[in-house]
Amino acid sequence: MATTKDFIRVCNNITLDGQITGDEVYCLAQWLNDHLELCEEWPCNLIFEPLHKVWEDGKVDEAELALVGQILVEIERQWAERHGSKPAAARVAPPAASLPAAEALAPEPSVNPVVRLPPVAFR
Repeated sequence: MATTKDFIRVCNNITLDGQITGDEVYCLAQWLNDHLELCEEWPCNLIFEPLHKVWEDGKVDEAELALVGQILVEIERQWAERHGSKPAAARVAPPAASLPAAEALAPEPSVNPVVRLPPVAFR
């Protein structure tokens, strides 16, 4: 059975290189579809509605990727504050609800834009 810590590992894998792609968002939706029991728990519940909206029109654009990326970075920041760890995005940044089935919700992206993630700011 998956845990919220597993979800954070998925987020870390996405944000580690400092960018996010349509394929990564698709994989995130698939992972959440496979672990619906976590979608109402923090922090998975923070990405549920925005991710659902990303797939409403069947494609992912740069603005949607940027939104998902910002949410993932914020989830990692909050997790780090609560658990005393360092978000994956911080390692590469410059200093300074249930989802419908992935197959129905997230068709294979035909255009795969890439969006740089925002730097993580620690409070």
